[in-house]
Amino acid sequence: LLRTHTTSMTIQYLAEHPREPCKIFSLGRVFRREAIDYSHLAEFYQVEGIVMEPGASFAMLVGVMREFYQRLGFEDIRVRPGYFPYTEPS
Repeated sequence: LLRTHTTSMTIQYLAEHPREPCKIFSLGRVFRREAIDYSHLAEFYQVEGIVMEPGASFAMLVGVMREFYQRLGFEDIRVRPGYFPYTEPS
């Protein structure tokens, strides 16, 4: 079975620990049945992050993600707004 996203890993943790503050990150290979072109491949790696604690904010999540990527060696990190109606509210 080929997974199409990494959300199942984070949702499972949240279901098992519903009230505990946490920072969850999952990284994994995913597969999509899509036409291959210059911007899409059928196989790629996805990173997902969830911060759940009192006082958590989008700015906190961005800070955690920046540190995550910097520790992987990526220094030039850009955050830009996006609207994806199939994931709202997100």
